Amino acid sequence: MYRTSLISILLLLCSTPVIVNAFIHTPWSEELYQYLAETYDDDVEKRARYLQEVILDDETVTEQQMIHDVNNFFNQVQWVSDSLHWGEKDYWQTPLETLIEFKGDCEDIAIAKYTTLRVMGIPDRKLSLVYSYTGGAAHMVLAYYESFDSNPYVLDSLNKNLLRGDEREDIVPVYEFNSTTVWLTDKHFHKLGKGIPEHLALVDELKIRLANNRHILQSHNDGLPVVPFSIETL
Repeated sequence: MYRTSLISILLLLCSTPVIVNAFIHTPWSEELYQYLAETYDDDVEKRARYLQEVILDDETVTEQQMIHDVNNFFNQVQWVSDSLHWGEKDYWQTPLETLIEFKGDCEDIAIAKYTTLRVMGIPDRKLSLVYSYTGGAAHMVLAYYESFDSNPYVLDSLNKNLLRGDEREDIVPVYEFNSTTVWLTDKHFHKLGKGIPEHLALVDELKIRLANNRHILQSHNDGLPVVPFSIETL
């Protein structure tokens, strides 16, 4: 399940060129917040307002504060398997679905963190999604590198403390990837051989849901992009 799901997530992230600082960070409209409250509930509206505040703080806080805030926010998401949540073996949530449902598995949470940090301006080269094992089970975390191959911070949905890679003896990394590169990695999060992914194509059904998310939100936001939910441009 996880291996298939991770391959699809990799295709999603690598499907288009990376654009740094792709969005103008304008506040969401009150109409959009009203739409979220009426369509879903007040809790979704509150979460959206808080996430927007976190994103808008990107010019006044350090990268370390960004990863701390984003990690804490999305670690509140309730872990649930795809089979229980969606009735499917594999289901790849869009970041908007993760925000609305506030339920998901490790890859959904890691993707939401990655996407948010990218639109906050953290370069792709400093972030990687890590396919790993913990307790013998497949798991995904997000790694933040202050410099290439430095000892990264691990943003994890199981152990919610923000710890360095060498402090996570329970995690066995296998490979890492972001929107441009795949690395094999060793148990100390040291990057080994790398390459550029091939056959970059989105699963059609997921691509449709992403487009629907973007169009619906923008229609209630004066036509402006609603970050971080336009992830096809990251």
